[in-house]
Amino acid sequence: MARRPPRAPARGGPAPGQVRAGAVAVAAACLALVAAVALLYQPVRHHRFVSFDDPVYVTENPVVRGGWSADGIRYALGGSHGGNWHPVTTVSHLLDVEWLGAEPEDAGGHLGVSAALHALNAVLLLLLLRALTGSFWASLGVAAFFALHPLRVESVAWVSSRKDVLSGLFFLLTLLAWASYVRAPPGKGRARYLAVLGCYALGLMAKPMLVTLPLLLLLLDRWPLGRWGGRLGPPWGLWLEKAPLLGLAAISSAVTVVVQQGAGAVGSLDVLPLDWRLVNAPIAYALYLWKTVWPVRLASFYPHPGLLPSQDLASVLPASLAALLLLVAISVLALRLVGSRPYLLVGWLWFLGMLVPVLGLVQVGSQSMADRYSYLPHVGLGIAGAWALRDLARRRPRTRPALAAGAVLGAAALAVLTGRQIPHWRDSESLYLHAIAATRDNYLAHQNLGNVYLREERLDDALAQYRLSLGIRPDDARLHSNLGALYTRRGDERRARQHLRRALQLDPGFADARANLARLLLEQSDGAAAEAELRRALERQPDAVELRRGLATLLFNRGDPAGAAAELEAAVRASPGDAELLNHLGLAWLAAGEGAGAARAFRRAIAAVPTDAHAHNGLAWVLATSRDDSLRDAPEALRLARRAAGLSGHADVDVLDTLAAAHAASGDFAEALRWQQRAIELAPADRRPPLEERLVLYRSGRPFRESE
Repeated sequence: MARRPPRAPARGGPAPGQVRAGAVAVAAACLALVAAVALLYQPVRHHRFVSFDDPVYVTENPVVRGGWSADGIRYALGGSHGGNWHPVTTVSHLLDVEWLGAEPEDAGGHLGVSAALHALNAVLLLLLLRALTGSFWASLGVAAFFALHPLRVESVAWVSSRKDVLSGLFFLLTLLAWASYVRAPPGKGRARYLAVLGCYALGLMAKPMLVTLPLLLLLLDRWPLGRWGGRLGPPWGLWLEKAPLLGLAAISSAVTVVVQQGAGAVGSLDVLPLDWRLVNAPIAYALYLWKTVWPVRLASFYPHPGLLPSQDLASVLPASLAALLLLVAISVLALRLVGSRPYLLVGWLWFLGMLVPVLGLVQVGSQSMADRYSYLPHVGLGIAGAWALRDLARRRPRTRPALAAGAVLGAAALAVLTGRQIPHWRDSESLYLHAIAATRDNYLAHQNLGNVYLREERLDDALAQYRLSLGIRPDDARLHSNLGALYTRRGDERRARQHLRRALQLDPGFADARANLARLLLEQSDGAAAEAELRRALERQPDAVELRRGLATLLFNRGDPAGAAAELEAAVRASPGDAELLNHLGLAWLAAGEGAGAARAFRRAIAAVPTDAHAHNGLAWVLATSRDDSLRDAPEALRLARRAAGLSGHADVDVLDTLAAAHAASGDFAEALRWQQRAIELAPADRRPPLEERLVLYRSGRPFRESE
C-alpha cells in the first residue's frame, strides 16, 4: 500500500515545546466524563423495553431471546436483523439476553450497557483528539459536548439503538489506530494498518453508516495531521492508502442495499419520489444544526413531509432553498478560512459527509430525520466549535474567563435538557405521548400508541388514537390492518373485514393484514378461506414465521399434523433458534407418529434454550414412550424428565406425567405410581381419564408406549 511519511501537524496540532495537560488531569477528565454519563443516565435502570423496534431486535425475536447459542451466531452472521446486516450488534444483543434476560423489567440492564459504551466513547474521543492535536481543553470540550448533548438520548436510552454506541466504539478505535499508523516508526506500519482495517470492519458490521470513514481520514490527513502539504487536495498516495478501506466500505454498502431491499426496508420511488427526497435533504441538515443549538422538542419519530397528504412539494420548497443557501454559506465561509482555521472545514465536512448515508436519498423507513443519526456526525460540529473558541481565547486573552464560564454553563444546560429528555423513553406510552406533543401530524406515534392500548385491551383509547392517525394519513395499510384487528376484538366483523380488505388493496403483499384477515375468517369458521389467505401471503413472504405458524395451527386443528409439521419446518428454517417454534414442531411430529422428527426438534430446542422445561419434557416423552426400540433410552429419558420437573417446580401436569412414564420405562413402577398419582391430583377433571389409564397400566407393571 502507498504511504507518505507523516508531516508536521498543521495549525492547531501539537507544536514542539507545547505544554500538555498532565496525565493526572487527563485521568481526572476521563473519570469526570464517565461520572457525568453515569449520573445522567442512571434512570434508565428502571426503564422498560419499548414497542418501537425493540420487539424486532430483542423482545419478540426468538433467536435473540434464546441468548448465546450456535443458532444465534449463525443468525447474526447470515441473516437480516430488523432489515439490516449488523452481526456485531446482533451478537451484543445475544450476550445481553444471555446475561441480563429479555423480559420487560430486564431492559434497564441492556440500557446500562449502552450507557457504559457511550461513556467509553466519550473518553476515547477525548483521548483521540488530544493525541491528534495536543490540545487538552478543546478536546475535553468536544468530549463533554458529545457526552452530554440531548441528541444522544435516543442512541443511549433505546435498546434498538445499540448499533449507534457500538459502531461509535469501533469508529473511535479505528481513528486511534489510524493516528498510531501515520506516526508509526519504520517497520511498524503494516501491523498498525491491519489494526485499522480490523477495527473498521467491526464498525461496519455494527452499523454500515460508517461507510464514509475513509473520506473522513483524508480530512484528518489535512488537519490536524498535516499530510497534504501545500496541496489543495490530497495527494494520490493518500488516496491509494485508503483503497482497502474504500473496498470494505463498498462491500458493506452492497450488502446493506441487498439486505434492506430483501427485507422491504427501502422505500420505492413510487411511495416517496426523488424530488421529495432531494427537497427534504437540506431541510434535514438545517434541522440537525438547529437541534444542536436548541435541543428541545426532540422526538422518536419525525414524519417525512412527502408522506403527509397535507403537504405538497411547492409549500416545502422555499424552506428547502433557504436551508440550502445556509449550507452553501457555511461551506463557503469554511473554505475561505481553511488556510488559517482548517478545523472549521474539517469539522463541517465531517458533519455533512457522515450524514449522507442517512439523509434519505436512499430512503429506509419513513422518517425525515432521526436524532440517533447525529451520534457521530455531531462530533464534527463539536470540533469546529471548540477549536474556534480556543483560537478566540488565544487571540483575546481577556475573554478567557467569560469563555470558560460560558462553556461550563453550556455543559450544565445540555445536561439539564438531557435529564429532561431521558424519562420520555421509560416506556412505550410515555415515548409516543411525547412524540405527539413534540411534533405535528405524527401519524406513526398515534398509531403506535394505539397499538400499545390495543395490547392492553384499552380498546376505546386505541380506537381514538387510530382515528387520529387515520385523519392524518388515511391510506396507511398498516393502520387499516390494525383497525381490522381492533374491530375483530370488538366483535364488529363487518368493519374488521372492511379495514383488512382496504389494507390489502393498498398493499397486496402486506402479510400482517392477510394474517389478521385469516384470523377473522377462522373466527367465522371459514377455515378454507383462512387457509387461502395465509397461502397467498406466504407466496409473497415465504419466510414469514408468524404466517407459517398460523397455517400450521390451522392444519393441526384440522387433523393434519404432518402438514402442520411441514409448515413448522419451513418456519424453523427462517427462525432456527426459536425454541417455542421447535417445541411446536416436536409436538406436530409426535402427533404425526414421527418420533425421530420429534426428538430432533426437541433436541434443537434444548440447544437453543438449555432451561426450556417443555423441550426437556418433550424429548423425555419420546425417549420413554416411543414404539421405536431404536429411539427409546430410559436412563436419558429419566434424566431429562427430572430436569424438566425441576425447571417447572414439580407443578406441571404434563411434566409429572412424563416423569412417571420415564420411571416406568426404567422399571421403577413404585416411583411411576407416585408421580402419576401426583399428576392426577393436579390435573383438571377433563384431563384425568388418560392419566388414570396410565396409572392402571403402571399398577400392572407395564410401561406406557405411544401406540397403546
